[in-house]
Amino acid sequence: MTASTKTKAEIGSIVTKLQGLHISSDRDELLRDAIDALLQSDEQSNLLPAPRLFSRGLEIHGLAVSDASGGGKTHTIHNCLSKHPALVASGGDPARFLHVTVPSPATLKSLGCEILRVSGYPEISERRERWSIWNVVRNRLALLGICVLWVDEAHDMMGNKKEVKDLLKTLKRLMQGDQGVIVVLSGTDLLLDLIYLDEEVERRFTKIQMPPITDATEGEALSEVISGFCKIAGLKPPVEPGLVPRLIHACRGRFGICIEKTITAIEYALLDGAAELSLTNYAHAWSATESRPPEQNVFVSPQWASIDLDVRNHRGTKGRSR
Repeated sequence: MTASTKTKAEIGSIVTKLQGLHISSDRDELLRDAIDALLQSDEQSNLLPAPRLFSRGLEIHGLAVSDASGGGKTHTIHNCLSKHPALVASGGDPARFLHVTVPSPATLKSLGCEILRVSGYPEISERRERWSIWNVVRNRLALLGICVLWVDEAHDMMGNKKEVKDLLKTLKRLMQGDQGVIVVLSGTDLLLDLIYLDEEVERRFTKIQMPPITDATEGEALSEVISGFCKIAGLKPPVEPGLVPRLIHACRGRFGICIEKTITAIEYALLDGAAELSLTNYAHAWSATESRPPEQNVFVSPQWASIDLDVRNHRGTKGRSR
């Protein structure tokens, strides 16, 4: 295959296209089933944009999704909610879910104000009492017909010990009554520590802990993803044996980072005018963010499997500039 030189604009366009793709996996089905179980359905079993009621109609249940940073949970949840037939915007009607990220500093007031801001509500002062802000939040969600409130990076609330209990009480209030909503929380494994602080909250939340990927479970599928990405980029897929196991180890089993590093490696290959994606491109992509000497580069070292990535080594080399 002959190498072809692309302009930086063309390469940027390819990278943007790859970044916008959704890679389906078993996680999608797992998440979709969990969301479906929290929604009402009609007599024909069609799912409705309304929370399913539990405990004789007194409460609504929620969902907590935890994964390591870079695991890809945010992208997976967004894809699920934005394409869900009961929640997707259609016929001029807005989407029936709202996505917010816990702001910094993470306080109950700042979260309430952020929900209102994302919903399009006029600016509201944080000097108002917390109960007043959250009353507005509840009424605003009902007015917009929001069925699912998704709070991302929810583990950040653990940093404010004074407000954690009040946050959990607020979540419980949101998930009850005629104006109640399904609350979806996502974050790192610290999120589960938050949920387990309150027995009632723990009972009312379905928990999904995304496992790290392995070569045995996801290796073949990841290899197909790499080949598909190379085809879009006009590159020949890598032929070096053992690339996928190296990639999974280098990314600590985090699916999202595996995809991110593959896109970066493809970008390096295109900038070099290469015809084929190679281990060298992955080595450059990895060293750009890992502070380690060359002999500890997972894509270079013959003993890559024995490299302990949890042990910090600051004798790194500078990554390539793009």
